[in-house]
Amino acid sequence: MKLPTISATVFTLIALSTSAAANRCDRQENALYTYIVEAEDAEDAGGICNGLWDNLKSAACVTSDEKCSEGDGSIKWSFDVGRGCGGGSVEGAWSEATGNKYGTIDCP
Repeated sequence: MKLPTISATVFTLIALSTSAAANRCDRQENALYTYIVEAEDAEDAGGICNGLWDNLKSAACVTSDEKCSEGDGSIKWSFDVGRGCGGGSVEGAWSEATGNKYGTIDCP
């Protein structure tokens, strides 16, 4: 049985949007920004975490209170950063470290 092209396209879009929707990026604003990024269905936290920190440093973002951990197939990445490091830098670090293999993130 062949599915019409439109149905196959819809199924593909739903699958892609579901993986991206499983990720979130929140920012708390105090004297510093606190970012908390969570991604489901992600593996190799050690390798990804190292890449995330390296990529943030490349964007001239100085971090503190750094945490990155894996549990139950998900990654939780959190850190404090100066207000000069915006959401675009965090998104770029994620994209470069993961190749968006686990979906994209949208940071404020």
